[in-house]
Amino acid sequence: MDRKQYSPTLVRAVSLAAVLMLTFTVAAQTEKTIHPFNGTNHIDGSGPEGNVVADSAGNLYGTAFGSGSAGVGIVYKLSRPVPPSGTWTESILHAFAGPDGANPAGGLIFDSAGNLYGTTAYGGNGPCTVLAVVIGCGVVFELSPPATSGGSWTESVLYNFQFGSDSGGSRAPLIFDSAGNLYGTTSGQGFDSAFADPGAVFQLGPPPLPGGAWTETTILSFPAFLLGANPFAPVAFDASGNLYGTTFFGGDRGCTATSLGCGVIFQLAPPSLPGGSWTETVLHTFAGKRHDGSNPVGGVAITPSGALFGTTSTGSTFGGGTVFAMQPPSSLGGAWTYANIYAFGGTGDGVASRAAVTFGLGRTLYGTTSRGGTLDDGTVFRLTPPISPGSPWTETILHSFQYSTTNHTDGNIPYGGVIVYKGALVGTTLGGGSKNSGTVYSLFP
Repeated sequence: MDRKQYSPTLVRAVSLAAVLMLTFTVAAQTEKTIHPFNGTNHIDGSGPEGNVVADSAGNLYGTAFGSGSAGVGIVYKLSRPVPPSGTWTESILHAFAGPDGANPAGGLIFDSAGNLYGTTAYGGNGPCTVLAVVIGCGVVFELSPPATSGGSWTESVLYNFQFGSDSGGSRAPLIFDSAGNLYGTTSGQGFDSAFADPGAVFQLGPPPLPGGAWTETTILSFPAFLLGANPFAPVAFDASGNLYGTTFFGGDRGCTATSLGCGVIFQLAPPSLPGGSWTETVLHTFAGKRHDGSNPVGGVAITPSGALFGTTSTGSTFGGGTVFAMQPPSSLGGAWTYANIYAFGGTGDGVASRAAVTFGLGRTLYGTTSRGGTLDDGTVFRLTPPISPGSPWTETILHSFQYSTTNHTDGNIPYGGVIVYKGALVGTTLGGGSKNSGTVYSLFP
């Protein structure tokens, strides 16, 4: 089967092209609910956590963590309305049943043939248990489009996590490399006896012949808490083939009351010889408290120059988390430079960002916070870089979610980030909407 093979350079080029479409101004933004989920009917999904992805026709695709016919999540498609002022139409592409996966938390990616790939946090044939009931350790899945218009999509389980070195509980989307391999993370969280499981980074190699089995390789099972533990976010490539990511726990075990650490930013360098091992380097250990962020949930976004930007869910001045930047060394073997560029949690501000940032024109950053804002329902924010070096970044709240007993149109608690879509920002909320089952929303000038 034809699969798109993404090079890191191409991925950044595509991302930069999307950035150039973004033309937000200081004017107030208009928020619209594209789709309110109706998980109460056990057909539609509920509680979407990941980002959406768009196809070439402008249709949107994503996952919902819960509901569907078996109550363990769905993959959905939202067909773009014609004319644009019309109503989006939802199609359920797949409802998970348990053995084929359960509770997808991350987003999706496409290949060139239009197949979708993703992960689930639970389900499959792995031995993981919750309250002594075997529920599976999660899977990597593929969804193939129908051969004829109006037909059904076909799901294939490419890999079942087994809670060995591969861990389990993946909550992040996948990425491709130039050879068609898939890469992702497993959190090691959410199961009985999972306290000491640190999670992993894995590679999934495509079969040499169509219809064959994919090959899983654990390229990093976090070896010690000082080197990070429990990644909830995806990894990202730079132009040299290095992988970068974050872990929620690990690092300095003295920084939190639970002694699990405040998390790290790590780099994985590919093996220098075929069959060799990837090499992990900790680029930053979060210290928490007032001086640093802590417990990152989202991954890192990489600029063409190799700088890393991301968020933390807690820590810093107000305890509401941070946006951080890491500049690569100016010479080979030098040290990376870390800086907190914004601290969440001031009056009316958002708090607890759980998603990566999205680049905008002129190094502007866009993102979400899961809480804070007018009603503590979360926000969409913009960070504008300083005019002169050393000056502070400027934050603007583009939308403060306001779901309430009298307002059932808005969403609340955005766990996912935003994507750039035809000059607007599009994202998901965990709750809110007409049935309080979550939403897909757009935000435009």
